[in-house]
Amino acid sequence: MSDIPSDRASDRPSDRLSDRPSDSPVDQGRRTWVAMTAGAGALGGVAVAVPFISTFAPSERAKAA
Repeated sequence: MSDIPSDRASDRPSDRLSDRPSDSPVDQGRRTWVAMTAGAGALGGVAVAVPFISTFAPSERAKAA
């Protein structure tokens, strides 16, 4: 730390990141957008994972052997 006094109570980075007052309004439009894109990403992940996982099953040719 430097010897220069600060007008803030603390200079820790975690304190500087929480400058938003706890009683500030929440942007519902942004919250909805984030929830929808997270849901779409989850559905996309499942859509990719299901065919990939199914490739681990043995083929009919391997089962017959």
